[in-house]
Amino acid sequence: MSTMRLRWIPVFMLFAAGCGGGASVESFTPAADTAQEALTTALTAWQGGQKPGTMKDSKTAVEIADPVWQSGAKLTSFEIVKALDGDNPRQFSVKLVIDGAAPQEVVYVVVGKNTLCVMPRSEYDRTSGM
Repeated sequence: MSTMRLRWIPVFMLFAAGCGGGASVESFTPAADTAQEALTTALTAWQGGQKPGTMKDSKTAVEIADPVWQSGAKLTSFEIVKALDGDNPRQFSVKLVIDGAAPQEVVYVVVGKNTLCVMPRSEYDRTSGM
């Protein structure tokens, strides 16, 4: 996914909500188990050598926005350490082992409705202007 496309994710989410239809931030917050399943789907795909993009083989489409994955890094293993407190957005602490690098802990965010977007917190902050 290009950087330009990533910048439009928050804007797209607003348009998808419709104008004045009562949509809220909470309406783009998936259930905790659904969010964790989307994260697991994304990271398993990365570990399996798939390219980032939209994963449509799960019950919910999952869009990936991870610059490290997009750069071609190989994920050796991962562990979802815990769900972080708070509901908006759903966040998870994940231990990543990337080929040729020391293990690192990264916070991932999962947002969306029909398609769930999975991205590192740093990317979420960047694309949402925080």
